[in-house]
Amino acid sequence: MNLTNAATAGVDRGLWLANRARRYAKDLGWSKGTLMAWRDRPNTSGSTALAWPGYSADFQLRLGGSDVRTFTHVIVNDGYDPPFDVDPKVIVDAGANTGLASVWFANRYPDATVIAVEPDAENYELLLANIASYPNIRPLKAALWTECGTVPLADPGEGPWAYRVDVDSSVASGVNPVEVPAIDMTTLMDQFGFDYVDIFKCDIEGSELELFADASAWIGMVDMIAIELHDRMKPGCSRSFFAATSDFTDEFVRDEDLFVRRPSPSTSAAAS
Repeated sequence: MNLTNAATAGVDRGLWLANRARRYAKDLGWSKGTLMAWRDRPNTSGSTALAWPGYSADFQLRLGGSDVRTFTHVIVNDGYDPPFDVDPKVIVDAGANTGLASVWFANRYPDATVIAVEPDAENYELLLANIASYPNIRPLKAALWTECGTVPLADPGEGPWAYRVDVDSSVASGVNPVEVPAIDMTTLMDQFGFDYVDIFKCDIEGSELELFADASAWIGMVDMIAIELHDRMKPGCSRSFFAATSDFTDEFVRDEDLFVRRPSPSTSAAAS
């Protein structure tokens, strides 16, 4: 690398760090945010424990990836705060990753049962650590899919927060896919003994394309969905989702998350 390129790279790193520091400072406070931006540089290794007001235990977060950013979105900024009036008894967190959303739901709704579904071994180990103080969270190491069995879980080279089911070998990766257990929604409900899902949080890295294309057996037993759609990974995800949820007429968008719900009784009465 010549001096000009090295100087340019140095300026780029400096700008990146300044932007990240401003973002973290806004969410975590100036002192903690600046320190965290430095510790959370790309390709940094290690982990950290981070406390947050209102939660009974520290969160275990990996550095150098997306864990801290996910923490600020989900925990600090209440990213999954429902935009509708809800009193959930059963919550399914599909694509639970390290358990941050599961903890948020369990902390907000202590009388609800939260099913945390995550297929990746490394994520699942951290999930177990993060949910240890929340007995209303029930973990399951599996991928939510259209049927029970096993599916290949692939690494697209973006880190463990982006692992995805790769049944058609379409994910470019230098790492061979790992076979992981798969479970469908009706079996999941039977296994945990509930017949209705009040909140279904779904962040499954493109597998929503297949999941919602074959949802007739269970979609009628779901009231509200919070989902991130991944058409950039699999074109057609949105079409599949909206076709399956055509009667979820209450809709709200926040950042990358879409919230839909069946119409409330008051909404239905007003419409009639």
